[in-house]
Amino acid sequence: MLRPSYKVEIGSDTYELGPRSPLLSIYTDSSMDVSSCSILKLNDTQKTQNIKQGDKLSIKIGYEDKLKLVFNGIIVDVGPDLTKILSILSFDSMKFLIEKRINKVYENQTAGKIVEDLVSASGIKVKEASDGLSFPYYFVDDKKIVFHHIMDLAKKCGFDFYLNTDNEAIFKQYERSKPKIYEYAKNIINAELFEVEPSFTGVTVQGESPSSFKGADTAHWLSKSKVEGIKGEGTQRVLRDPVIRDKDTADKVAEAIQRESTRILEGYITVVGDTGVEIGDTIEIKGMDNKKMNGEFQVRGVNYILSDREGFTTRIYWRK
Repeated sequence: MLRPSYKVEIGSDTYELGPRSPLLSIYTDSSMDVSSCSILKLNDTQKTQNIKQGDKLSIKIGYEDKLKLVFNGIIVDVGPDLTKILSILSFDSMKFLIEKRINKVYENQTAGKIVEDLVSASGIKVKEASDGLSFPYYFVDDKKIVFHHIMDLAKKCGFDFYLNTDNEAIFKQYERSKPKIYEYAKNIINAELFEVEPSFTGVTVQGESPSSFKGADTAHWLSKSKVEGIKGEGTQRVLRDPVIRDKDTADKVAEAIQRESTRILEGYITVVGDTGVEIGDTIEIKGMDNKKMNGEFQVRGVNYILSDREGFTTRIYWRK
């Protein structure tokens, strides 16, 4: 049987599996919805006392000498507890988008180009940014952090936004990939299903007519054309957004929000330590008693847990 292993680099120091390593446990949390973080537990030793906020941190996990990078970030908090155990909290480069505020106006730009500019201005590389919707004008102000502006654009386009383990930004619509198969009683340890009843089944998006921005020069307009997109029936959620200037865009935004908001199936599986799955991948679950949990799903988050007490496990968060 292969033995779980790791390599943790903090600043200029390296911690590897061995009798003298002070490392007690590793927990990483990578997600599309929030920035990734990791928590390390180490015995408080002379070596670990050099660890400080701002140090770079990378974590590789795997079996024997076959290790894979699963986290790369910056330490934001270090503190010992009463039992002399050192806890380290670290975030990936998403922290720069959370801390950044910008005032800027974009003219005749796609959502992808706006995201590219915002991400680059925060010092992060962009691996992929699909165009998505086009906007005659788009306003970014410092009332909201850059991360929230990007998530607003992702919501309008029906895209995902996340960072990979190399801290490169990805902004695109989910695309099915060749699924990795997980099967109950073979490699699934436990599983959980969450069903969320949507509070609304339809979306109405109301934009702003271009004539509204012509001021006194609008005398030649006999009437303002209505900019409205409606998707779904039943209980409607009404959203007003002045950056939307035409019905086609309003329709697309309504469709994206309605599709996202009415998803009702999500959950997670915990499997024997596996570094072969990443955010955005497709997985297939088989053999579950609850038939709703069988099928293909998108990976939304991945946790790695490695400790003497719990061994090496991977928790995969999925969504239909």
